[in-house]
Amino acid sequence: FVSSTVNERIPETIKFGVVIANVTAIDRDNEFPNNDIRFRLFASLPASEYFGMDSLTGNIYVKKDLTLDTASMYQVSMIVKILGAISPSNNLNLNHE
Repeated sequence: FVSSTVNERIPETIKFGVVIANVTAIDRDNEFPNNDIRFRLFASLPASEYFGMDSLTGNIYVKKDLTLDTASMYQVSMIVKILGAISPSNNLNLNHE
């Protein structure tokens, strides 16, 4: 990961489908086929209902209308997989106003 922790403020009125953050990982050897990177988001309820992640791009997006939940902060973790090797997880705090 380029950064070990990311904090994002998200307006409660944000539309679902909108990308709210992007996670970047770099494979230092950068040689095919060992530079194939995949992302995965892990979250407990209710965060898993409201946020998703594109496994190819690392984009984190809103899956559901945030006005439907009363939580003001969500914490999610992500894992990057590089051809069978799993790197350490990373944390992302999502706050909505």
